[in-house]
Amino acid sequence: MVISCYKCSYLAFHNSRYSPRARFNKHLFDLEMFLDANIEKRPVFVCLKPRKDSRPLSKYDMLPYSFCHQFVRKGTVDTLSYGKNMPTPDFRTYLPPRAEKFDEGSWETVVLHEYWNAKAVPGRFLWQVGEATKNAGQKKQYYLAAFEYLKKAKTDIKRLIEEDKISPLSWNHTSYFSKYMGVQCRQIWLISSNTRDREKYNKCQYKYLKEYVESAAEVTRKIDRDFEKIQMILRNPGV
Repeated sequence: MVISCYKCSYLAFHNSRYSPRARFNKHLFDLEMFLDANIEKRPVFVCLKPRKDSRPLSKYDMLPYSFCHQFVRKGTVDTLSYGKNMPTPDFRTYLPPRAEKFDEGSWETVVLHEYWNAKAVPGRFLWQVGEATKNAGQKKQYYLAAFEYLKKAKTDIKRLIEEDKISPLSWNHTSYFSKYMGVQCRQIWLISSNTRDREKYNKCQYKYLKEYVESAAEVTRKIDRDFEKIQMILRNPGV
């Protein structure tokens, strides 16, 4: 795990099962001690998250921030507002290189894949917060915000392809966007009691999940653990 904070350069924390640790000028300290000393003074970011089995941080959350995450104190950020306005790779300042320049297994292709993953992060973040929210009305707000973000991102990508600013191959990376849009519609359909809403979001989930299945690359079909479940939903709409 690599930590960066303004005016404190980079620190490599060695992942351990209990707490990531680092050494600086012969001083050994763990991640929570580092955050306690810096969080009020400067923004702190992490690239490559701690191991899943690491001891959870008691006082801090990690919020997605473009390709990385930012540490914040628990309960200090409005997650709905943050998700809607989350920093991501900006099409106005950085366009990805054209995909056809690189071989399938090259490191450039891996970086390009991460670029598109980062563009989808706000949608996934809003969905995950919605999943953890108990109030049905708030859940719907998060799911709708996730859907609208992903829909706009896909529209932006399509426009840039039409303007020949990015490679047509970039469209291949949007299949996951369709998947998550379909999932948002399904989640809203599942919690809705209004007949019109249920009809509307049932059609919505079918449209985008079908789009995902038809556009997903072969490798995606193999690695996506939800793929068979999605196919079953499409065979039995309304279930």
